[in-house]
Amino acid sequence: MKRLFERHEAEVAGLLPRGRKTIASGSKYEKSDVVRLGAWGLLVECKSTQSAGFRVTRSLWKLARDRAYNRSVDLRPALAIRFYGPTKTIETTKVIHDLVIIDLEDFTELIHEIDALRAVKNGTELARTIEQNDLETQQE
Repeated sequence: MKRLFERHEAEVAGLLPRGRKTIASGSKYEKSDVVRLGAWGLLVECKSTQSAGFRVTRSLWKLARDRAYNRSVDLRPALAIRFYGPTKTIETTKVIHDLVIIDLEDFTELIHEIDALRAVKNGTELARTIEQNDLETQQE
């Protein structure tokens, strides 16, 4: 029978395009739970709780960051945090909140890439407008 943390890892891997659970996550040699290779590669540490809160510390983030960067320069660290409701069965326990923490620089880059892709998709000049706004903001 799966445990709640295993359900979380499997669902995160399933939601990420090209995501997969790492083999023996948490073992001596493989410390993170989910990896997504390719453009915007991620090494995700999954944490789940039924408590009212979960504490993210500098040391937890440093550990996730170091594991990602030591494995590959193409991976970005991420924390996936899930809050579960009271246990019924593993499959039916309600997910209250699903959160992802990434570095602010990675988040900013992601937003810029999304804007650029939308501009191409929509055939607009959105990308140029955003760049112009960014330049104006930097000059202020």
